[in-house]
Amino acid sequence: MITEKKYKYITMKIADSPLFPKDKNVYRVENNKSRDTLGFIEWHAAWHLWEFYPNGGTAFSSDCLEDIQDFIGMLANGKH
Repeated sequence: MITEKKYKYITMKIADSPLFPKDKNVYRVENNKSRDTLGFIEWHAAWHLWEFYPNGGTAFSSDCLEDIQDFIGMLANGKH
């Protein structure tokens, strides 16, 4: 399981929060400079897909969106 993956501008980390069930992998997407949480990536069981849930008021460059897509692809391909 991936616990952290760092890209140029953002990092994905396991979200360690009591709000998330222990048996559910949820990843926090964090800005590398400010450390602000930009959103979450989690498994959507009904669709059998990983999904990105951006926080309100966030904006993403194409580079960041490509990194999010790359990370979701790694999760989807079982490289976690």
